[in-house]
Amino acid sequence: MSSADPLKRLAAAAERIADAVEYLARSTAPTSPVPKLKVGRAPSDSSRMEPVTLRPEEGLMTAIVQNIGGADTVVTGPVARLSTVEVTGELIDRDSRPHPSITIPAAPDGPGIVVQFHFERRAHVLGDLPLTLRFPHRPGRLPMPTVLEVDLEPSGSVDGRYQWRVVASREVRDSDGVA
Repeated sequence: MSSADPLKRLAAAAERIADAVEYLARSTAPTSPVPKLKVGRAPSDSSRMEPVTLRPEEGLMTAIVQNIGGADTVVTGPVARLSTVEVTGELIDRDSRPHPSITIPAAPDGPGIVVQFHFERRAHVLGDLPLTLRFPHRPGRLPMPTVLEVDLEPSGSVDGRYQWRVVASREVRDSDGVA
């Protein structure tokens, strides 16, 4: 047995592994349109406000969520976390009625939907804290229930409203399975 035989076997095994990885990547890639959520205003929206604002006197936070993907998705139980304060939000329909879940149609140019989070009236102390938003949805970009997680940082205030700007977002598997 020469020293080249183990190298040949190793090279053949590496090639089989590469083929298997390529097959898995192709077979798990979506073949049909999928939703893609983002926190942001529609391209045609000329407001100078960030997509996430808080009216401290009312403790009311609003966030605008767009589905810029190619398929509708249902969002259920959105959550906002400021420091140790966590609040479940309501999704607002076109008739201004709150719902625990709602279908967000695929619409790359907007208008998206509004999500409301009701904090205590002492919300003015929260205006300088980083914020995390979670939007469980189904179907998602992953082959299982998906959560859009968005990290935001304070960006000052306009007209008495605190604002946050998006610094990072990611889609993760919904470990709770609620989407």
